[in-house]
Amino acid sequence: MIGMTPELENKLSRCSTLPSPPQVASELIELANVPDTEIQDVVKILQKDPALSLKILRVANSPMYANQRKIATLDQATLTIGLNGILALALSFSLVKSFRSEKTAGLDYPLFWKRAMISASISRAIGESCALICLEELFMATLIQDIGMLALDRAYPQLYADSTLDQAWHSRVVSHEQQSIGASHGSVGCWLLSRWNFPERLQMAVSTSDAPDRLAQTDDRLEFSRCVTLSGLIAELYLTKAKKERVMKVANQANEWLGMTAEAFTGILEKLEDAIAESEKLFDCHIHDEQTAELLLETAKETLLVRNMQAIQQVENLQYHTIMLESRYQNLEETSRLDSLTGAYNRSFLDDVIEATFQSAITNATSLSFLFVDLDNFKKLNDTYGHQTGDSILMAVGKTLKSQTRNTDFVGRYGGEEFFIIMPGVNTSMGAMVCERILNEFRRTTHDVGPDQSLIVTVSLGIATLEKGKGFQHFHEMIRAADKALYASKSGGRNRWTAFHSLSPSDTVQSTT
Repeated sequence: MIGMTPELENKLSRCSTLPSPPQVASELIELANVPDTEIQDVVKILQKDPALSLKILRVANSPMYANQRKIATLDQATLTIGLNGILALALSFSLVKSFRSEKTAGLDYPLFWKRAMISASISRAIGESCALICLEELFMATLIQDIGMLALDRAYPQLYADSTLDQAWHSRVVSHEQQSIGASHGSVGCWLLSRWNFPERLQMAVSTSDAPDRLAQTDDRLEFSRCVTLSGLIAELYLTKAKKERVMKVANQANEWLGMTAEAFTGILEKLEDAIAESEKLFDCHIHDEQTAELLLETAKETLLVRNMQAIQQVENLQYHTIMLESRYQNLEETSRLDSLTGAYNRSFLDDVIEATFQSAITNATSLSFLFVDLDNFKKLNDTYGHQTGDSILMAVGKTLKSQTRNTDFVGRYGGEEFFIIMPGVNTSMGAMVCERILNEFRRTTHDVGPDQSLIVTVSLGIATLEKGKGFQHFHEMIRAADKALYASKSGGRNRWTAFHSLSPSDTVQSTT
């Protein structure tokens, strides 16, 4: 088990007072691990607990699902929320009902409970911002992310009794645990959920709840785990009435982890008060402080306004460097730079700009993206409609790519039907938006190939990004990375884009259709 010493595992295994799930929860966990679980199997278990069934129906009829008609049965609720969603919600309610009666030693249980509820309350807004579809599972993971603290409090009654420990600050709690027992409650929580046979993704989310980047950049559980961690950080802002510096740090972390803009982060905080109020109804508890929520939102707005001003300054600096870069080529004749057919830059000019932009990004610690664009099935198009039609389409491609990029970007013909785009200042999230924009434009653009005859030509994309001047040692390495990403798009079915993760030791790619 990650982060668990044999001594600690032995100590926990011999502890007879560890928290345990109630019978209904145990049966639901068992079902969650069955691939072909039927709705009726879940309904039978829920019917054993009328209070739990009522809560599920309340969720199905809540504004979360915006149903036009009232949901009256568990079967209807399951169809509305989905089988996995029902299992996650039922487990959440069942576990909360059990753990709210826990007696603790040194653990500040009211604070523990508030953090759990606030984290879970805001998780849906975070998940929606990241376009996750497993929102109920995210709710459960955020709710139980600190469950290891309950186990440690039982096994080590004096662990959290230290009067100098401020339990509201989770980083201090984790540091205290590491110094005292050589492990954190995240590892213990993972161990506990493993004993209960919880799904593996939930185990990992709990294990990494205080350090999600222990997962590889290519791990498909990373975004889910980062959402869990962010929910806890936002709960901490609320509980500690955090100052501007701390709000800025969490907002920056949300941007780094999830590509979340300042506006999106503020939007999540705007939903916090209503989200907590809804959770209070569902769990029959009171944790809300209206003044605290409003104060946090105002602090965030003021703080992130300053960050936006700083970002504008950075953009201005970047524009200055771009202008300086372009001035290096002002003595070249325009005709010597351009491809005669497409009007895009030619390969010779591209080679010079590639090296210059790469060195500029390294020197100034700015972002840079290289994007390969390859026309799908172009040889077949040439064979079918002739080279004159093919040339006409290549000319249109050059114009389309220019229309979908900035004036500061360099669009060039790399060879044949392959184009290359150099995008100074474009980071990973911005690059993803450019790829989506280009794909969508090609998907809706038609080309005349004969009398009353037209067709759509799609493209495959491969992108590699240098983040803040880091990730690649040489521009040749970055070009190869973008080429590998392009190959993945083509071999994956074409008409899609693939991002190469430069920091991955296994050179893995992430493909999006």
